[in-house]
Amino acid sequence: MKLDMKTLLRILSSMLLAFVITGCSNDKNTATSQLSEVQTDGNKITLKEWGLSFELPSSEWNNTPFRHESKPGAEVISYWRNGVVDSNGREIVPVLGIVVVDVPENSDIVEYSAIWRMNFPTNQIDDVFTKDDELINLSYAIGYKMRYIDGYAIEHTIFLLHAINETSGFQISLDSTSKVFEQFESEFLKILKSIKFVEVDD
Repeated sequence: MKLDMKTLLRILSSMLLAFVITGCSNDKNTATSQLSEVQTDGNKITLKEWGLSFELPSSEWNNTPFRHESKPGAEVISYWRNGVVDSNGREIVPVLGIVVVDVPENSDIVEYSAIWRMNFPTNQIDDVFTKDDELINLSYAIGYKMRYIDGYAIEHTIFLLHAINETSGFQISLDSTSKVFEQFESEFLKILKSIKFVEVDD
């Protein structure tokens, strides 16, 4: 059964939040399998199936992706960074999360992003950015810096990027708890700036 986009994004928002929370507690058991169609050149990663390329900013990041439980017409992938211990003694593990969904041709990026945000946990948007703001290089994309409260009543700060490339829609998140976010913000920004769509040879 092929789910309509609104239903699919509602389901995937719950999945995304689940692995973000899990990541920040340093439990990677939600990762079910390694992704096969990936090209790794040092810290440069290309997910060949979708022509998505980006660069991890340091060796602190694990350059092996994990594919999480999937739904029809969608994939959830994550990368993990070595963690730090916050002032409460919790080990916080930043997560790069990538959700890819099938979308109709000529989908509207504003509508696509709005559907995602409606299904994201209650949040506070601190900033909105596009290519014009020079934080990202993708033309058909909208980004946010925002905060939300997870299921453990812990505040997170997150960069959230919505993008469309042909018939693939993306939600890319860079997440840590707010208490340690400043330690990782420069790395998150480097990843955002490096994201691009590329032609991939078969």
